[in-house]
Amino acid sequence: MRLTKPIIVALIAGAVAAFVFALIGPGAVWISCLAGGGLTVLAVWGLFRVWRWAGGGRSLAWILILAFVLRLGVGIALHLLLPIYGDDEPVQNAGYVFYDAWQRDQQSWQLAQSDQALFSAFGSEFYSDQYGGLLWLGSLIYRFLSPDAHRPMLMVILGAFTAAVGAAFLIRAVQSRFDPSIALAAGWIYALYPESVLQGASQMREPFLMGLSAIAWWAVIAIPRTRIRWRPLTALIAASLALMLLSWRAALPILLAISLWFVVDTLLDRMKSSTRWVMLAVLAVAFLALAVLSWRWFSEAGGWDMRVLEMSSGMLTRQLSKLPESLQFVFIIFYGLTQPVLPAAIFETALPIRTAIAIGRALGWYALAPLLISAGVSLWRIPDRTQRRLMMLAAAFSAAWILISSFRAGGDLWDNPRYRTILIIWLSLLAAWAWVWARQKHSPWLWRILAVEGIFLAFFTHWYLGRYLSAWPKMLLFPMLGLIALGAVLVIGGGVIWDRWRNHHPPRKTL
Repeated sequence: MRLTKPIIVALIAGAVAAFVFALIGPGAVWISCLAGGGLTVLAVWGLFRVWRWAGGGRSLAWILILAFVLRLGVGIALHLLLPIYGDDEPVQNAGYVFYDAWQRDQQSWQLAQSDQALFSAFGSEFYSDQYGGLLWLGSLIYRFLSPDAHRPMLMVILGAFTAAVGAAFLIRAVQSRFDPSIALAAGWIYALYPESVLQGASQMREPFLMGLSAIAWWAVIAIPRTRIRWRPLTALIAASLALMLLSWRAALPILLAISLWFVVDTLLDRMKSSTRWVMLAVLAVAFLALAVLSWRWFSEAGGWDMRVLEMSSGMLTRQLSKLPESLQFVFIIFYGLTQPVLPAAIFETALPIRTAIAIGRALGWYALAPLLISAGVSLWRIPDRTQRRLMMLAAAFSAAWILISSFRAGGDLWDNPRYRTILIIWLSLLAAWAWVWARQKHSPWLWRILAVEGIFLAFFTHWYLGRYLSAWPKMLLFPMLGLIALGAVLVIGGGVIWDRWRNHHPPRKTL
């Protein structure tokens, strides 16, 4: 009976998917039904198995269901709506949100239809994917499950499944080191964060990177805490190899961060002082080697993206020309940190479907960012030394990665948030901890940071209205940034003064 219910639910989900694929899929109806329905049955069955392994429970079930259904549903909706309501250009006419996904998926289909071996996906002739892993997976799916017609939604099923599985592993990993309420909040943030949903609804690497990084993170936490160590060790090796095949440039920082976590969590307190320094030296060398390997690509790509950004935005070019060259780099990174700007998403002229996507992404970032900043402000108050070190490691690595993403893609509206979300497991942990801490400790810092964000959004709403409405009073950008900075200083500084006054003048007890 315990096995019957999951099988019935999986078969029902597969039947619904088969019906949808029969309606939207090109080619033979029976192949659409078998491919879409069969892959969905396997995905839902796999989610049941992961749910049971992770401890079950209603909350976890809803997290996994929503993580999978949202990504697949949004993917199908965009695939159908973009050719009708999107921009009249090849990518959206084909039903894709991202150019990279369109180009790579087209080549996956071409390889699947050719006489070439699938492992030629790792060759240099397929320029759309310099790593080859996702191109190979797509061509494998199309050659054996969809030989008669190109069905891009099959790849969305796989991406949605991998991302959803990552939620269960993320929750198990956080549960091992922190309060269960933090783990549950982290799972909800991971599952519902709009940028994560959008990536999972597209034929991109990111949903696979997110899910695999969660598995690897759980594995390094589980290895020293379980008797049957070969299982998490196997999961770690498999996830690491898959990450490298998908993108070694993304895999290396992910695996470096996970390795640092393992050292701080498991080894640091057990080491002698001399051994500890040797271990830190090895990690420092590994970090420098990574920096050397990536620097040329990083600097060239970042410089190119900055130039593209300047050329694509007349407003930005005018503002940059007012700054000395030494400050232009800082300004572009700051500009990248604010992307996607919520007032811009609301007021900029675009088709309704593009506006809806932009607003969703911006709302997600402007809801997450205050939690991340609040975590950075409050981490030093964690009483447990090891937990404090782990959270500081997560905060430092996340901050570095967000800055790198802002430099690598400047203020690019598509690539910058995409790169940022690769480390969603760390961002979810930090945001969840900040939310639970603010509620349990009644910390005022989250609300102060939200007030600063409110000042920022209010001024930029005024500024964008001035750009698009001729009758609206205009405001110069840099004086406005000065006023925002002044408002932030007043809120934060006033909060610090108030806290110190309260510490020296505690409220008197009344009878």
